[in-house]
Amino acid sequence: MKEEKIQNYSNAESKCREEIFGFLRFSLGKNFDENFIFIEYPPEASMGDFSITCFGLAKKAGVSPNEFTKSLAEQFTIQKKVTRDGRIIRDAKSFGPYLNFFVDYRRFAKNVINQIVKEKKDFGNSNIGKGQKIMIEYSQPNTHKEFHIGHLRNVCIGSSIVNFYQTLGYKVIAANYINDTGAHVSKCLWAYQKFHAHESLPENKGKFLGKIYVEANRKIEENPEYLKEVSEVAKKLESGEKKITALWKKTKKWSMEEFYAIYKRLDVHFDEYFFDSDLTDEGKKIVDELLKKGIAKKSEGAIIVDLNEYNLHVSLILKSDGTALYATKDLALAIKKFKKFKLDKSFYVVDVRQSLNFEQLFKTLELYGFTMEMKHIPYETVSRPEGTMSSRKGNVILFEDFENEMYGKVAQETKKHHPDWSEKKVSRISYNIAYAAMKYTILVHGNNTPVVFDMKKALELNGKTGPYLQYMYARISSILRKSNISVSSQVKIEQLTLPEEKTLVFHLSKFPNIIEKSALRFDPSILAGYLYELAQLFSMFYEKIPVLKAEKNIMKERLCLLRVVKVTLAKGFSLLGIEPLEQM
Repeated sequence: MKEEKIQNYSNAESKCREEIFGFLRFSLGKNFDENFIFIEYPPEASMGDFSITCFGLAKKAGVSPNEFTKSLAEQFTIQKKVTRDGRIIRDAKSFGPYLNFFVDYRRFAKNVINQIVKEKKDFGNSNIGKGQKIMIEYSQPNTHKEFHIGHLRNVCIGSSIVNFYQTLGYKVIAANYINDTGAHVSKCLWAYQKFHAHESLPENKGKFLGKIYVEANRKIEENPEYLKEVSEVAKKLESGEKKITALWKKTKKWSMEEFYAIYKRLDVHFDEYFFDSDLTDEGKKIVDELLKKGIAKKSEGAIIVDLNEYNLHVSLILKSDGTALYATKDLALAIKKFKKFKLDKSFYVVDVRQSLNFEQLFKTLELYGFTMEMKHIPYETVSRPEGTMSSRKGNVILFEDFENEMYGKVAQETKKHHPDWSEKKVSRISYNIAYAAMKYTILVHGNNTPVVFDMKKALELNGKTGPYLQYMYARISSILRKSNISVSSQVKIEQLTLPEEKTLVFHLSKFPNIIEKSALRFDPSILAGYLYELAQLFSMFYEKIPVLKAEKNIMKERLCLLRVVKVTLAKGFSLLGIEPLEQM
């Protein structure tokens, strides 16, 4: 799918872009071509605030890029003398093949700050996606297995993408496709019946099932003859045999209760749940149709789709014993989604190891005649410093254990620093800090970067961490409380011209653009990185520039600046699923 052009800008940046395009349209006349104009940011503030590369435009005009930009800069100076005052762009200069533009910071700052003061938590919202309905499918844990920190990365990425697209005005359906059948379920049910049927059940039954699954794999490795018994369980389950189906429903409920509890703690919500057990019959019907159309064929009793001519190898869509595979059900689900919800697009957040499977799925559907827009959003795995995790081997970091350990460390420090706080307050704030550490550490890495989760680093109050961002937010809150001044929208923005103030204002203006970029690239790390930079810029500003000790009028302007930084941080936090804290 081709990446769409960025459209979401702050009011100030939109006006600057309009002025730049207006100037170029007037100056270039017939040589004006919007396809060659890309407005970017110069690498250094001293070089200007906006920049365009002029290679394409110069070639079209038949002159060298350097001559072209010098001529345009001269024309800007001439036009500036005769055009009315009130423009945000105040100057244009030639930097080799680049034409760079400089803004009037007083006007620019007033525009940015007033917009954020007025819009508050709606800053960054747009109607770009109005009228479009999309589904974002994410999480997709397997029942009868434990929820581990590898699952956490999927949840963090998926829920953030849902938030991005909702902010851009799309109608978003957040979906969760639960794998509640398959070899892992058969192994777990077999081991439960054979070794644990008469045991008393522990409180956490979902965790109990995960241990049984690991045990099943170990016993099968020790005695491969057990596979015949597991296969019988699978056949009985698919045929609907009464006793095994009842056990499956009961144990599935245990897993789902654990998942629901985890989603609640992570503050994640789904509009729709799909279960692969509901898709077997529909999937098999599609397989039959693929056979009839000659798209699929039989191979040693199994049904395959040969995709070698597309460099996608062979896709197995039905086993030789007639049992369905994930691929069988994925075919049915893809069609069901669009038919039931009348979607414009469907996105799948699934780890990178499934990339080939999705390419095969999309190509098979295309050959079948189903050509709706679908995209796989891959991400790399999460590991611990000791190495790769595997549910099958039982060496995963369970989410519940991880959560408790993180919380324990934070609560210990919180009690130490705030002995006067109640247990309830310590617990609430400690959990929020722990979740911020988890989520931010995962989201600050690009999707294509493997994450080695280091708990100590994730909890640090200095550096690129969730607690650092929360600390900066709490620090701003403290300054605003100490001021005892109500900062209203009537504050005149006239004096925010120091370099630290300018840099902060300009960074704030980029926020709407960052949201859209994060959405279109399906990459929360773009926003996560932006928020870290914003927090750093605030810190540098506050270290050098007096706020509460400044003269009254400038103090009000600087407090207003801190207020909009706080609003922007809070909005960014909400998109990443992080709770802002007034105190830490």
